[in-house]
Formats: sequence, structure tokens, C-alpha cells
Amino acid sequence: MLKEAKEIKRYLREINRMLPATCQVKKIIKAMISENLNNRINENPNKDISIVIEEFGAPDTVAASYIEEMGTAEILKGYQKRKTIITIVTVGVAAALLTIIVGLALAVADAHKSNNGYYHIETSVSEEYGSN
Repeated sequence: MLKEAKEIKRYLREINRMLPATCQVKKIIKAMISENLNNRINENPNKDISIVIEEFGAPDTVAASYIEEMGTAEILKGYQKRKTIITIVTVGVAAALLTIIVGLALAVADAHKSNNGYYHIETSVSEEYGSN
């Protein structure tokens, strides 16, 4: 039974990955597919789960059938959300890398100054020419 549950879970996850929709819509579609699949399994209790899943359809075929039912606006909304997330993550990674690079550059400059013995000597005019 545990093996069967894992196989069903993996199958549903594969379908879920192929759906270009928001998380809320994916949850609804996943619940519908899960219900249909469980009904099919209950109708054929003696069949192996892998055979029932195979008869139900390949994950890409099942996902495509639900995509056809989705509206264009919902698909575009899903892609827009993904694009926004990717942009935010990219900007965050770029900012982190820039911070690291600037920090390393400052550390190298400080080490260079320390190793080359930068120091400041103050002299006064009276010391240079001496006093009579």
C-alpha cells in the first residue's frame, strides 16, 4: 500500500509540475485528478496501480487536457507570477554577489595598505630648519 501511495503521489507531482497555473488553481486541479484517479482505482481494485495510472494517461497528456480547459488569462497569470519570482530571485542573487565582491575588494585594499607599510609622518617647520 505504501508503494502504491508513493507511486500515485509521484504521478500527481509530475502532472502538477506541467501545469502553468497559480498554486491555488494547481491545488484544485490536483484534487480533481486525484479524485478521478482514486475512483478509477476503486473501480478496479484487483489491477496493479501502475496499470491503472498507465490507463489514466501519461502525465503530460493529462496536464495538457486540463490546460485546454483553462482560460488564456489563467495561463498568462501563472506565467507572469513565475516571471516575477524569477526576477526577484535573480535581483537578490545579483545584490548578494555585488555585496560580496565589494567586501572582498575592500578587504584586499586594506590588506595591501597594511602590507606595504603606509604610515604618516608629521613634521613641523621648526624641526626641519632647526632652531638657533
